[in-house]
Amino acid sequence: MGYHLLHSVNFPQTHRLPNRVRGNLSIIGFWRQIGNDTMEMYATGVMDPVASDLIRKLVVPNMANVLLSTLKYVYCGHMKKLSFMLEKAYADSKLHGAPNRKIICVTCSSPIFGRKLGNFGKSNSTCKLCFGFVCHACKVVRKLSFVDPDLLLSQRRVTFCTACMSLVANFSSVHCARARMLKHRTVNRSSADQTLPFADSIWE
Repeated sequence: MGYHLLHSVNFPQTHRLPNRVRGNLSIIGFWRQIGNDTMEMYATGVMDPVASDLIRKLVVPNMANVLLSTLKYVYCGHMKKLSFMLEKAYADSKLHGAPNRKIICVTCSSPIFGRKLGNFGKSNSTCKLCFGFVCHACKVVRKLSFVDPDLLLSQRRVTFCTACMSLVANFSSVHCARARMLKHRTVNRSSADQTLPFADSIWE
């Protein structure tokens, strides 16, 4: 079960403009999965002031965007699982150290050339989940969003191998959401200087 809400808000800083009428719009849509590849959706909307030309120009495009936005949720869920597994891999590497991999592509086994010593795990030729090397033809690059220490959102291009991407695709979204909830609950109960372990039970 999911929902999508669009609602107009007013701020004191948004003063009235001459010869302009600022409309208010509220659209709500609910959907549910009724099959492996089928979703059922119900939506309704209210607009003030009401005019036929405004409905055609504003409501119809917004409703279409709401319907089409559901296509992005699978990709967004995949990226959230990818970010979660990146956190797990990074925590494990800090605890146990990065594995010493052969300098060959983990996908096609071709040799990797031009690698500088001492840059293991930082090169664009390594998968950031398994730390294995990937050649230019086999690497998969995804743009992920991260929250910096100063609470600013930034996007970075991260390299993965096809095997890890397949692992992420098959990883349970329920397990990922449960682990994140457990982590946030632990953060709320612990002091800021404590190290918080991940729920390793979901990886067994």
